[in-house]
Amino acid sequence: MSPSAQQPRPPQVTFSGWLVVGGSVIVLLGAFEAMAALRTLETREMLQQFLAEAPGSSLGLSFEGAREMRRVAILVLGACATAAAVLGFLALRRDRFARVVLSVLAVPIFVAGSIAGGFASAVVTVSIVMLWLEPARSWFAGRPLPERFRLPREGGAARRDRDRPDPFAVPPRHDQQPGQPGQPGPHGKAGQSGQPDQHAPHGQHAQPGPQAQPWGPPPAGQPTQAPWGGQPAPYQGFGEPQRGPWGPAPAGRHSGGYGGPVPPRPAAVLVAAVLTWVATTLVTVAMVVLVVVVASSPDQLMDEIRATQPDLVEQGVTSDLLLSTAVTMAIVMIAWAVASAVFAAYALRGAGWARVALVISAGVAAVLGVVAALAAPQLVLFVLAAAVTAGSLLRRDVGRWYDARGRMGR
Repeated sequence: MSPSAQQPRPPQVTFSGWLVVGGSVIVLLGAFEAMAALRTLETREMLQQFLAEAPGSSLGLSFEGAREMRRVAILVLGACATAAAVLGFLALRRDRFARVVLSVLAVPIFVAGSIAGGFASAVVTVSIVMLWLEPARSWFAGRPLPERFRLPREGGAARRDRDRPDPFAVPPRHDQQPGQPGQPGPHGKAGQSGQPDQHAPHGQHAQPGPQAQPWGPPPAGQPTQAPWGGQPAPYQGFGEPQRGPWGPAPAGRHSGGYGGPVPPRPAAVLVAAVLTWVATTLVTVAMVVLVVVVASSPDQLMDEIRATQPDLVEQGVTSDLLLSTAVTMAIVMIAWAVASAVFAAYALRGAGWARVALVISAGVAAVLGVVAALAAPQLVLFVLAAAVTAGSLLRRDVGRWYDARGRMGR
């Protein structure tokens, strides 16, 4: 791994990433509050004042149109804020795809935040822009940071540490034997291969002889000996497969990119995929049933609306409008369900982009499910399924598995 890939995350990136996460949470809470106060007297007065003055007076909107526009902006803002909170966490882990998607979401967050109100959306937008400036740009690209952004530790002291030899480094394999000029012998003295012969005549020393090494091939004609005594062991040359930590992986195992095997797929990935498929199937069936019911008995549905919510009838709600709304909602929800099912299939195969897309989809579904559960408590089950799906894909062991798959290019 290159030194630039091992460099720590700059504090500017940490600050911007957590600002995106924290600001998105604040935006999401503000969206809940704005949605709850959409039909209050305070909101009515604010919208009327907006329509009475420029630039609202030049838009040609009615009061109901302005309130509907604010409602749509709040929903878009909540969905984008949920996705931004998840992507901000992934960006802190150096996920380039997450940074790109955050940049796309910055536009609707800023526009919808301007309509729905609140200062946090502007903070989130500025924080996303900071992820494209230095030193974040170099850190995401894997390049060395510019000199002005380096920490004091990355100066002369860090260079001296990099130049200092590693005392735990594995000795290189050479054809040279200890005892040759410039090579240390077994007893630590350069140019000597052993101690003098104790049986040689006085004043004379025997010529240094070959010694057994813990590395390298033995001299010609010499038997292979164990480095510290014991039975001779066969020597594994450069042409034979090694099973040590620096050799190729054993047969039947896949390399993880830096010499280690790819870990098996965590069970959490399968759990997330199965929950997604079950939830998307139920949503698809529910949307089809909704369209069939609205199309087959529109009069009964209108009678129910007149009895329970007569103000909707006064606002111009008709059976044709209900049918068109049901069909539109069914198309959107079924398309979303199919896309989520496809994301789950690719995520199960180890695609990192599908994991990110499925986490975003589950997060948005959880937020919308919380809002819908206020009217239909049984939808809490979908909220729990979405939360478990997102939490399973954000586990550390799941992240390591996707990283290993990504290094293999699979």
